[in-house]
Amino acid sequence: MKETVDAFEDFSLDDEERYRAFRREMAIMDRKAEMKDAYEEGMEQGIEQGLEQGIEQGLKQGIEQGKQELVLNMLRTGISIEEIASMTNIPADLIGEWGNRRSQ
Repeated sequence: MKETVDAFEDFSLDDEERYRAFRREMAIMDRKAEMKDAYEEGMEQGIEQGLEQGIEQGLKQGIEQGKQELVLNMLRTGISIEEIASMTNIPADLIGEWGNRRSQ
């Protein structure tokens, strides 16, 4: 700010021109500050949204993995695919797919 004032004093401008130039420079500095604040706010919101989405996705994956482990344990104990489907409301074809992946 001091540099701006000093620079304008060096010009051979009348007081009114110097004042307008000073105000213009101040407006530019204000705009830059506003843009910086908006950028930082946008970054914070983006990070927050990304974390929320990541947590949600992680929970879904964890639940899915838990279901698969339960089904595989049930298959290991000899429970039929149809019985597992009936007990868990998981489609029989999906249970079969998980069982096939286990045996590969």
